[in-house]
Amino acid sequence: MFYFDSHVHSIEKYDFTNFLLSDDVLMLCAVSSNLTEFNSLSKTQELKQNIILKKAFGIHPWNTDYNQLSILKYLLDKKAI
Repeated sequence: MFYFDSHVHSIEKYDFTNFLLSDDVLMLCAVSSNLTEFNSLSKTQELKQNIILKKAFGIHPWNTDYNQLSILKYLLDKKAI
């Protein structure tokens, strides 16, 4: 089986035991809206072979901080996202 979760935060709280013991594949899209959160995702990007982490950065609609546009542009230029 292949599972996909398109919007997760703080992946440290997830228990991946079931996936590590199976042939199932789990793909997560971890979202962040500030640079600190985004950088912490980089540290957890290397998971196990059947768990794939993709990271995303954006401006949250409930906490709009347009100062983040320069960070978003920087990450896009680096092809970090």
